[in-house]
Amino acid sequence: RLTTCLYWIRPYEFLSMDRHNCTYIKERLKLDVPKKIKAESYLELRDKIKTMFGTADICVNSFPELTLNSWKPTGSKSKPPPPKPIDNSYGIQDIINDGCFLNESKLQTILDILESKKNIILQGPPGTGKTWLAKKIAYALTGYKPNSGVRAVQFHPNTSYEDFIRGWRPSSSDQSEGGKLVLVDGPFLKAVEDAKNDPKCKFVMVIEEINRGNPASIFGEMLTLMEQDKRIEEEALALNYARRDDERVYIPSNLYVIGTMNTADRSITMVDRALRRRFGFVSLEPTFNEAWKKWMNEHGVDNKITNKITDCIAKLNKIIEEDRLLGTHCLIGHSYVTPSDNEKIDKPEKWFRQVIESEIKPIIKDYWTEDQEQFKSAEAVL
Repeated sequence: RLTTCLYWIRPYEFLSMDRHNCTYIKERLKLDVPKKIKAESYLELRDKIKTMFGTADICVNSFPELTLNSWKPTGSKSKPPPPKPIDNSYGIQDIINDGCFLNESKLQTILDILESKKNIILQGPPGTGKTWLAKKIAYALTGYKPNSGVRAVQFHPNTSYEDFIRGWRPSSSDQSEGGKLVLVDGPFLKAVEDAKNDPKCKFVMVIEEINRGNPASIFGEMLTLMEQDKRIEEEALALNYARRDDERVYIPSNLYVIGTMNTADRSITMVDRALRRRFGFVSLEPTFNEAWKKWMNEHGVDNKITNKITDCIAKLNKIIEEDRLLGTHCLIGHSYVTPSDNEKIDKPEKWFRQVIESEIKPIIKDYWTEDQEQFKSAEAVL
């Protein structure tokens, strides 16, 4: 049941282990299906099947196609004809259609920087859609969505090199390991390996809140290898935790990194020093333009309320910008007052008031914890 739920949520990433699929996997693909499915064995089986997509052994290109085939009768011994490819291409116009309020020129510039620099950071005040845009840019770079070549992680103060690159971890319950410590590759090394194994495809690592950790410590020697001109085998370096004495690692040129940075975070200065040379920085700002107004209208918010929202947030951001302890880094972004793609607002006035009370006021209260007079002045414009 859990695997079926995962399939419903991400049908191109997860396989439903229902009766039909299990029978198909055993009889048609000749793979073992354990009677009791655990997370580890499920993920191993899923990854094994993914490597077979598009080959003569399976004749399907995705889990939805596999599920469809599992319901077809198996009277004929001949293999079914290859299915028609699913059109899941993705580009700049798709980003705009999904709800991005930047114009095509700005989005193309971001992609150009990423192509040339290999690493970029989307930085901006809270609510400017950094994480959302990072994943959309990743899809546009690789050319299609959904995409298993796009990995996402989030840094936090306790994130370490051992978590992200490679480190010693207790083994699984496998008796052959005897409960010993084993070297385990983190998500970044796994992405490196994927990119090396498929040099014709582009892979992307999205790092949310990159300034919440200590990049110099987390990346280690990888920080040097991330530079665009060092992404060749001749620049390979030994890892802190090497599996062999002669092991050397380099980052292939088809692996890209997109980080997001909240400029209101106090740790931004440390990140600037550590990453400035390796990353291209793209600043995002609160955006209440015509594209945003059109989106609001399409989701049930009329011009009267959109004008009120624009006026309130503009006045609040002016107060924040003029505060010498805050400034433009702490402005309130448009994401707070923008409905999601599948959301329809029935009562715009009530909805906006709820956003103010539950999301915006807590933020500005935190900004002016020790200055209640300034907080009340800011609250008054809302």
